Amino acid sequence: SDSDYFKLLYAASVKSQLSVDGGWAADRYEPTGSPVGTPSTNTLYKENIVKAWGYLTVGSGSSVAVTDGFNISSASFSGTDLTVVWDRDFANTTYATCVNFLAPPGGDSWAYVYSQAVGQAVIRAWNITGAGLVNWSGTLKVQIIAIGDQ
Repeated sequence: SDSDYFKLLYAASVKSQLSVDGGWAADRYEPTGSPVGTPSTNTLYKENIVKAWGYLTVGSGSSVAVTDGFNISSASFSGTDLTVVWDRDFANTTYATCVNFLAPPGGDSWAYVYSQAVGQAVIRAWNITGAGLVNWSGTLKVQIIAIGDQ
């Protein structure tokens, strides 16, 4: 019941509720503060939230499916480039992007961010045995995370 919760108010509307036993009930939390000096341990700031993540499946040909994720509007593939388009653009191009293959194309390959703009990132694969840029073939699973100002 409502008497079992402490209501946290913001701009005269309920944003979340804290139950007597310490559990949270909310559809979202919007941190607005920035750390002053050294950030506190285990504290959520707007700067350290993951702004986009995805699990992508690149199929035969040029098909790409966003199997799961957040803030990815689409993805496309052109033989060597996997382009991931953000639903909400970043504020600048200095955001951090991390990408990983679950099963590398062409054997011993690693993923890297070839280029990034405020609205997209382009991913490529490089063969570590010296063969160079990898042309992807078959089904490939890709994981991506991006963090930065929006």
